[in-house]
Amino acid sequence: MALKVGFLTERLLLGYGVDLVVHEYACFLTKRGYDVSVFCQRLDSSVPRPYNVIDLSAEKELVMTSSAARNTVTLADYFNQSDNDVWVVNTSPFYDVMPLLRAPVVAIEYGTPPGRFFGLEIGRNLDASVSYRFQNIFPKLRAQDKILCISRSIQDWLPERLRGLSKVVYLGCDHYERATPEQARKFREDLKLEAHSVLVLWVGRVQAKNDEQPYKGFSEFLELATRARSRQSTLRFVVVGRGGDDETKLLRSLGIEPCLNLPASRMGAAFAGSDIFVSTSHWEGLNLPLLEAQYQGTPVMAYRHGPHTEVVCDSETGFLVDNAEDLLEKLLLLGNDENLRHRLASRAQAFAAGFTWEKSAIELEAALRAAAYSDKDSGTNQPAIDLRGRGTFAFLLRDTYNRHGFLFFLKRAALSLRVRLRRFLRFGSSF
Repeated sequence: MALKVGFLTERLLLGYGVDLVVHEYACFLTKRGYDVSVFCQRLDSSVPRPYNVIDLSAEKELVMTSSAARNTVTLADYFNQSDNDVWVVNTSPFYDVMPLLRAPVVAIEYGTPPGRFFGLEIGRNLDASVSYRFQNIFPKLRAQDKILCISRSIQDWLPERLRGLSKVVYLGCDHYERATPEQARKFREDLKLEAHSVLVLWVGRVQAKNDEQPYKGFSEFLELATRARSRQSTLRFVVVGRGGDDETKLLRSLGIEPCLNLPASRMGAAFAGSDIFVSTSHWEGLNLPLLEAQYQGTPVMAYRHGPHTEVVCDSETGFLVDNAEDLLEKLLLLGNDENLRHRLASRAQAFAAGFTWEKSAIELEAALRAAAYSDKDSGTNQPAIDLRGRGTFAFLLRDTYNRHGFLFFLKRAALSLRVRLRRFLRFGSSF
């Protein structure tokens, strides 16, 4: 009998990295005969999918409250009623549920950008979420559970005591078919480029105001494009990604070609039709667009940090630099040297060919089978945290304290007692 695999993820929408990963893995496992269900809180229901999708926001029995601890228990009760053999957990808040799940768990760790890139409140919440996961969730994983990291950089980011529970499984980059020369040429023609133009591509979500991903360096890219064009007139810049009218106006005002909300069927042509791909990101779990560009035979440029040394061969498939000035100078160098671009491009395509979804999904499949059958052999499916008896009440108290500290814990406990006292005085019921 085929294993039943449940994916837990916040959303299932087009244009988001984790969502793409879940979709590719779920499709592969479905083709291999597994019974796959994806549980999410937001989705695009217009997209046909070969696997089961459960919209948690439509499940009436899932009543969420202001208490993260109570929500964790509610979600765990719901998931434990299913008959899935193994879970694949991809995002918060589902990481927090893992110690309460009976079936084995494989957690995919994508990393979380440091709070320093954001405003005070958002940054503090992000850092607190990571700290909670590292201190209260991952250490409680059982022998049959596993952590899969999408890069060696992310594995090294884990606390040392957790690295032994983890394994690096690189993602694939072949989800966009290799564009034909005609498709690449058509992309350039649609932009009405001059014959001698050197096209520089940037990919990502574009937000003219209130940038939700400041670590991606979009404003830095705008400055780079302006400075580079002032020194080399043959350079043309294009942005591909999600955006609206405000973003289109902003890009055009700076002489940058907006190619927003491009369908997936044309993404390969966008990469292949560009001469150079540039990333200005200051933090990544992997940086999939760097691989997507190389897969289409386009040399790349990025900062030398995090996983970039794992997905770019410096001076062979592109350039890694240490600061914005070096990025500008290398861009001008590459823009002026067509032979260099061709040399890097030929090596880039061969290098990226090693990052396939089939290879990645086979490694996930091995981890899932090891987890599921280890659990069956042991004859037990007890969660790491047992909520039977008074376990739920003890968990709620402990989890509230772990998340928010002693003062918040006292306030929450006082509020709970006050509610119970009022109920007792009004109805004469017991506590």
